[in-house]
Amino acid sequence: PLTRVLAQRGTDLRRIDLAAAIPDLGSDDMAARRQAQQALQERCWAAARPEQADTRRVLSRALANALLAGAGNTVAQAFIIDQLRWIGGGEAVAALTLQLSSDDGDVRDHARRALAANPLPAAGDALAAQFDLVQDPAETKALLLALAYRGETRWNRLFLEVLAGPDTELFLGALEGLKKTADREALEGLNRAADSPAKTVRDQAREALLRLADRLCIKGDKAAALAIYQQLLQDPQPVRCAAIIGTGRAGGAAQLPLLFEILEGDDAAAKGAARTALGAMAPKVAVPAVVSRIGAASPALKAELLTALADGGDPESLPVFLAAAEDTDETVRLAAIEGCGRLGNPEAAPMLVHLVASGSTPVSTAAKNALAWLPGDDDVVEAVAAAMPDADTNTRRELVDALNARRSPACLDLLLQTAREDKEQGVRILALEGIGTVGESARVAALIPLLLAADAKAEKEAIQKAMVAISRRTTAVTDVTAAV
Repeated sequence: PLTRVLAQRGTDLRRIDLAAAIPDLGSDDMAARRQAQQALQERCWAAARPEQADTRRVLSRALANALLAGAGNTVAQAFIIDQLRWIGGGEAVAALTLQLSSDDGDVRDHARRALAANPLPAAGDALAAQFDLVQDPAETKALLLALAYRGETRWNRLFLEVLAGPDTELFLGALEGLKKTADREALEGLNRAADSPAKTVRDQAREALLRLADRLCIKGDKAAALAIYQQLLQDPQPVRCAAIIGTGRAGGAAQLPLLFEILEGDDAAAKGAARTALGAMAPKVAVPAVVSRIGAASPALKAELLTALADGGDPESLPVFLAAAEDTDETVRLAAIEGCGRLGNPEAAPMLVHLVASGSTPVSTAAKNALAWLPGDDDVVEAVAAAMPDADTNTRRELVDALNARRSPACLDLLLQTAREDKEQGVRILALEGIGTVGESARVAALIPLLLAADAKAEKEAIQKAMVAISRRTTAVTDVTAAV
């Protein structure tokens, strides 16, 4: 009956007789059970849509009434409870609470999960009311985890009472809740758990402390957050890395020496965290400190500081990178060039174009890559156009390659000029590749004279490919045919 009734689209749910259909949900005939469960599940999913609020309430109430009436075997009841987990509201709380006292462990477990997911506060009250009634430690822990899943601050006191108690088996359940909701009042209990002889308890308590510090930092209580982060700086990874990053978010100038010291060390993970921490600091604090430190720093530390400064993304720090790009150490120069691209300040374009022509392969390659992602088409095109006439063949090729990598229509005029006027066929062909990539239909007319004037087969083919690529991409077909 359930299959026939629920599978019909548009059926009025108020007329569904679930009491007659429920036996199929727990049938020993697996095919019949699967059919019935699928039909009900599909209807529940459809009712869960925001625009189906009335339908959801009707179906949820019908399922809850079936549970209150004790309909079906435990298999059917567990399945109904699962559906209430997704669509149940206030109308389902009483029925789900009743299932917490079921003789069947699976039914109780499904009921806990459904109440944990139920958005109404009454569902949390129902779970908490069971806490003093159950005797099995495993079920007590399951109740704690269900309350933890809800993420409600009103259960913090209960979690802290568990942490202060003698039953260490329950600590992990309480800590799961405190990870989500702990406030400053939980500090003492969390610190005590962080010193537990049990490693799993220690690890979970430290994670809860980190999350508490993050919440405090977001709320603006940076002094309290910083105290927690500093307390965790000597912990093993990954807690230490998280604490280092937090130190940058919550700290200021007083924490800079610590971050510099970490950057000079050998711990790669901690160095990455310190770079992130510097980037998270307020630019007015971090940038002047980094600038003053770079001058006397070792090459390795200079590169780390430049990377950290680039992480901060402050375009006003460009002069530091321009100066470092002239450093005698190649590692420092590469970090500075990469940083120029990441900062996104188009004023770096002339320097990057100059470095493309430097002849040093790692440096010129890094500069070309930075040019490719630097914002500000006008600045980049102007800098490349100014350099092209006096550049050698290899440099012109690299500059055209950088323009192609930008994939910007703003580069088309310069690419067309290069395709027309450059004295080297290889450079002209490379420019034609860029035109084919981003050119619009109006550019076909400019390519036709180049095609008619070309002598070399390779160049003719490059022009033809560019024209075909533009033609395939355009919707203005008449522009192309008219030009031809």
